[in-house]
Amino acid sequence: MIISLLKLYVKHENKISIDRRQSKVVKKIFKLKSEGYTITQIQYKTRRAKLSAGQITRILKNVFYIGYIKHKGSYYPHKHGRIV
Repeated sequence: MIISLLKLYVKHENKISIDRRQSKVVKKIFKLKSEGYTITQIQYKTRRAKLSAGQITRILKNVFYIGYIKHKGSYYPHKHGRIV
């Protein structure tokens, strides 16, 4: 399973809503990282999702999941709901 923004958010009537089932893995990744786990440990604990270390790193660096969007180097809150 590859986690991507398109799978986590479903576009409907000009609004993006969160796919709750897919977002569970992203929530778990952020939770494990906040508890001090390394990327390798997170990869092992989420092994059913079959994510590479690079994919986990990209998920953790993606500010869209925490409710922000980056535009021209600045961060702004978005209205689509956050996963974490």
